[in-house]
Amino acid sequence: MSSLGEIDDFCKQHPKIKVKYLFKNFQYGSSAETVKNFIKVGAYLNMAFRERDVYFLLPTIPDIAGRRLGNIKRNVLEYHGESKIKVLEANNLRFFPNERGLSAEFVEEAKEWAESDHSGERGWKLWVEYAKMWIDNGI
Repeated sequence: MSSLGEIDDFCKQHPKIKVKYLFKNFQYGSSAETVKNFIKVGAYLNMAFRERDVYFLLPTIPDIAGRRLGNIKRNVLEYHGESKIKVLEANNLRFFPNERGLSAEFVEEAKEWAESDHSGERGWKLWVEYAKMWIDNGI
């Protein structure tokens, strides 16, 4: 199979098969910057492949919606040689980060970042909730 669209079609034809697509670089490290990047990548993947808008997770990053989303869509199109991104509809095709679980360090770094960007407790709790969901269930 040469494209995600074909994999999506295959999954729709075979709903009992579960396909887990692992993004090796979709991971976090041990700093607030890498935690923020993890959330940004999750937001990009949600929008690019599922057309789910979760940019509320990063309200203080001004360039997140327009320019960055345009760049990731162009990159995906170039990689797959397609003229447009097909919204992936198969629920049995899931995109996973390269993480096995959520560490205590992630939570601490999320708290630190929320403090510095003034998103407060609601901000870091949303990050933790979505990170757990992506790690456990994929996107």
